[in-house]
Amino acid sequence: MVDRGPAPDAVTNGRALRVLVVDDERLARERLIGLLRAVGGVEIVGEASNGADAIREVARRGPEIVFLDVHMPGLDGFEVARRLGEPPPEVVFATAHYHESLAAVEHLLKPFGRTQLAAILGRMRARLAPAVA
Repeated sequence: MVDRGPAPDAVTNGRALRVLVVDDERLARERLIGLLRAVGGVEIVGEASNGADAIREVARRGPEIVFLDVHMPGLDGFEVARRLGEPPPEVVFATAHYHESLAAVEHLLKPFGRTQLAAILGRMRARLAPAVA
């Protein structure tokens, strides 16, 4: 599922942040996409259900932010993040299980809600401000 454009209230400095959602569980992808739409300020450019597809979709669609599940069959989220190319998009890991390695990176612990997602998106907008402005 791909959005063809942001909602009118989803514009940040004239355009929305381009986001790719990666999770092997369809319902988790749908829930995150629904939350992203509710929070606003993003354009969902694509989704992937496994690591190999995620790497291809990042190369093909050029998202600014990838919401990436940690536990997936085949390539896990950490391995996918290492293979995203240069310059890599911002990565937000989404997981039901905390890992010490997540302490230094953006992450969401499942289940999360709009408040946590909005906070992450605010930090991403600030980090990407020169590219978005």
